[in-house]
Amino acid sequence: MQGERAYLAGNKGIAIVDLTDPAQPHIVSQFSLPRPSYGIEVEADLLYVGSQDGLRIFPLDGKDELQEIGHLVAERAWDFARVGQWAYLLGRFPGLRGIQLIAVDLTNPTAPQVRGSYSVRLGDPSVLVMSDTLAVIKSEINDGIIILGVDGPRFVDLGRKRFPENPFIQAVAVDGQQFYLLHDGTLIILDLDGRRLREVGNYTNWVTGFISRLFVVGDLLVLSGASFRSRGVGELLIYEQANLQQPVGYLRLDTPMNVNLPIAMGAKDRRLYLGEGWPSWKIFSCSFPPPPTNAGLRIVDLADPSAPRVLAYLSTGDSFVNDLCRR
Repeated sequence: MQGERAYLAGNKGIAIVDLTDPAQPHIVSQFSLPRPSYGIEVEADLLYVGSQDGLRIFPLDGKDELQEIGHLVAERAWDFARVGQWAYLLGRFPGLRGIQLIAVDLTNPTAPQVRGSYSVRLGDPSVLVMSDTLAVIKSEINDGIIILGVDGPRFVDLGRKRFPENPFIQAVAVDGQQFYLLHDGTLIILDLDGRRLREVGNYTNWVTGFISRLFVVGDLLVLSGASFRSRGVGELLIYEQANLQQPVGYLRLDTPMNVNLPIAMGAKDRRLYLGEGWPSWKIFSCSFPPPPTNAGLRIVDLADPSAPRVLAYLSTGDSFVNDLCRR
């Protein structure tokens, strides 16, 4: 978000949404990209878009028009994050062997430069979660996570976390020097002490159901997924970080068409912005032709976390679920 605009990255490109009235958001313009985009960041007057073919940079001139000024090319990229003047991309890049996490200097947005890289030895490492000082790379085929200390172009390997007896890691969230790891329904909290990770919390049987995201919003920890309390229904559970034993708030994510799951989250001024796209019936099977599905933007007011309130829901077209199933 920036001012009264939200920028959405998706399978077909970029959409710009007018948030002047948060109860009635509407799309003001759309821009196609040659490859699907999966991450988007706004900094001052620049828009950074992570797409399958690399990092694309656009100036924002207040006219709801986009003209690309910079492009760092990738052979195939999976995830993207930005920290200050640095962008971090996870993928395969020309001139580098294997899968890398690269540090990109954004000082000159018309010519982004790779200044550092880390070779990622992890099966299908397609999820990157970052704070200013930590990077966590998660495997999508249950091969664990890699934890890195990050300082601009420099990476320090802090170790790898695996659970051989049941390797499925459901979600990860990073908050400063601390990160939350959800494994087999158990929430584990790890803290970085120098170059040593120590466990500072462990909540067994914390949640049941399908989990799509963990997200830190100020002093809150938000969990999204389906079938927490209602089978086959998208839901949010909201916890206060000071007390993670019981959720303080709950929200059922009803949609005009199919039930969707948040696949992206953003927060500003105690408002939660959910980019939704996975219908819950696709969680366990991709073997049959899908009915029409719906992707959308949902705005949730968290001023009172015990009573979260949906301000608006904006349909943004077809979900990318078909590509997800073919991958």
